[in-house]
This record gives sequence, C-alpha cells and structure tokens, in this order.
Amino acid sequence: MATAAFERGDLELLLAVAESGNLAKAAQTLGVHHATAFRRLADMEHKARALLFERLPHGYHRLTRAGELLIEPARRLRRQLQEFDASVLNFDRALAGTVRVTTSDGLASAYLAPHFQAFASAYPDIVIELVVENRFSDLAEREVDVAIRPAQRLAGNMVGRRAGAMGYTLYASTDYVRLRGRLDPASLDFEGHAVCHYHSSIEYFSTAKWLKRYARRAKVAARCNNLTAMMAMGRAGMGIVAIPCVLGDATQGMIRLLDPVPAMATTLWLCTHPGIRKVARIRALLDWLHASIERDSVRLAGTAALR
Repeated sequence: MATAAFERGDLELLLAVAESGNLAKAAQTLGVHHATAFRRLADMEHKARALLFERLPHGYHRLTRAGELLIEPARRLRRQLQEFDASVLNFDRALAGTVRVTTSDGLASAYLAPHFQAFASAYPDIVIELVVENRFSDLAEREVDVAIRPAQRLAGNMVGRRAGAMGYTLYASTDYVRLRGRLDPASLDFEGHAVCHYHSSIEYFSTAKWLKRYARRAKVAARCNNLTAMMAMGRAGMGIVAIPCVLGDATQGMIRLLDPVPAMATTLWLCTHPGIRKVARIRALLDWLHASIERDSVRLAGTAALR
C-alpha cells in the first residue's frame, strides 16, 4: 500500500489554497510560480489518491470531502511547526546553552582560563565545554563549535578571526642554566646544549622547523607532541624547549633564553563553522574572546617581559 508523503511545502500549499480559494492567489502568497503550484497540487492529489479540491469557474477551488478530512490536521501541524520554528529561533538567539570549544594543551593550561572566567561572569547561562586537543580535524568534523588555534593560516571549511600574534621563544630551567649556561643570542651556537624537539607528527610547526634549522649541534634529549609535557621535561632540566611565551613566562622555574623569535611566531585564530557563526551564544563567545585577547595582546606576543 502506497504511503502519502507530504512535505512541508505541500502542507503550506494545501492550506494556502483552502484559505484563499484560488490557486493563483495561493501561489502568489507562497512566492512560487502558478505552474509550479499547479504541479505540486496535482502531485499531492496523486499521493492522496483523491481529489482535494473541486475546480470551479474563474480559477477558484473548493475543498472536497477528502480535502476537508485533511484540513484540520494540516492546521494543527502548521501550528506545531510554527512553534518548533520559534523554539529554534529562540534557541539561536538565546544567550544560554553550551558552547563546545577546543584548543591546544598549552593555551588551555597557561593562557585561556582567565578569559573563560571573565566570559562566564558576563554570561552565566552559557556553559563552555572545553576539549583539549592538538589535532585540527575536530572542528571540520563538527565535533565542536569553536576552535582556538595557533596557525599560520586557516584551512578547511571554517571561518575565523585573528585574535593576535602569538610569540614563541626558548626556555630552560634554572638548574639547566646553572649547569650548562645560557645561549649567546648573537651566535646561537647550541654546542654543549640539549634540546627537547617536537615529535615528527607536528614537525610542520614553524617552531619545530626553526629548531631543526638552528639547533643541529644540540643533543636531542627528547621528542614530544604535547606542550604541557614538553614544559614538564624542560622544568626537569632535560633540555631547552621552544614553546609559546604565554606558557614559558607563566611557569615558575623557567628562564627565557631569547627574546620572542619572529620566525617562530604564529597567529592565534578564533574559528567556527559558517553555518553557526550567527548563533547568539557562539557569537557572544567569539566577540568576547576577540576583545579580551586583543587587550592581552602584549602578553600573547611575549613582549610584556621586554617592557
């Protein structure tokens, strides 16, 4: 037995014809061509296996018995759909709900918490669900709503705003410096030094490329794909680490060996999906973070310690 499969547009056409009594007026109301409305009505009657309207002179239409049986359920369904639309609209406009955010371990542990705290105070009904993850695929796969990422440029199906320049440089523990001394910024000779390198999976980072070029004479003490773990190895005295200034400057027991290195610098991006960027709670978070990080740009760039 065939099943009538009316779509939402069919429902709207059925009601528009019934309420106006005229197919041409219904088509005009719905913003479709008369011929299109005619074909859709014929298709509905084919699906229903019954005539829904009697065709009268001068283009007017009157409900048949079959049409009368459908009209009240159609009106109830229209009200339900309108309520649903209103709920969705209010959901998108409401400054409430959850925003799923992803960022790297270094930013999460050393930089973003005060920005999130200030946002939470301003928008107490919005909950940040933080996913600490260094891979980039999660945003493209719609696992999260917002990604806060250091990168030279955006890739994939996402939209983003530059939040600021993110500085990187070299750090070592006080014990390491006491034992092996500092680097000479004029020559950058790593002879006699040990370095914690980046893992091969993220050697495309500008920081990893800089180390590979300039620290060839250093002993490779370890390789790591996690900045927090790399910092821990640096604090333990294993070797020099190349990390974001916001992480190194905030870690007790670590000494900055150089000013921020321009070749290591990158951009901090605030990214989201094109389809949800106007959702109120997401827009609120993006706008807040952009303004908050912009005010904190000196610390992000690593130039605060130079003043």
